[in-house]
Amino acid sequence: MNRRKKAFYVGFACIAVIGMLYYFIFSSNAILKNVSHYRGYTVEVSQEVVPIEMFIEPQMYNIKEGTEKTVNQVVHRQNNTSIILESVIFREDYLFFNFTTDYALPFVEGEFLYNGIFHSNGSFTTTGGGWDEYEAKTLRNEQLEIGQTGSGPNSDFGFSLYKPQLELLNEGFTIRYNGMYLYNYKINLDI
Repeated sequence: MNRRKKAFYVGFACIAVIGMLYYFIFSSNAILKNVSHYRGYTVEVSQEVVPIEMFIEPQMYNIKEGTEKTVNQVVHRQNNTSIILESVIFREDYLFFNFTTDYALPFVEGEFLYNGIFHSNGSFTTTGGGWDEYEAKTLRNEQLEIGQTGSGPNSDFGFSLYKPQLELLNEGFTIRYNGMYLYNYKINLDI
């Protein structure tokens, strides 16, 4: 094998190893996995109920009954956590809103929001995602009726408005979600 080819393969292997290190150790997904499984990190809940208030713009749910719309728009940022309105579905008497989370977690220490309880054995418990964790209001402070709710996988969550009065939603509405926990974590140097 000539020197150029050898240098190419060595360079490619180094880049692959660096990429794998980033993906499996330093990426936000890897950090969240290690933190949630207590692998190399000290983890604690610093606040049990963190209210999240989000404004949902009318163009996000401007769809016809019987259709689904992919939105993928960040509606809230807090504590290294982005809450993203992933999709909206309008079926029969329900207007469904599905959310996911994305994280920008520092490697050594930080904080983030999650709607479950982490256990030191690597498992976690969801908070239930009950309708009482949601409160929806129009800009005129009129209460909207919450229908079905859900949570998971991971820290995804969602709710529906039951028989939404579309004329009340012309200007958008706010949703308050009380299902998040604030976690602090720090790398454990005593390994």
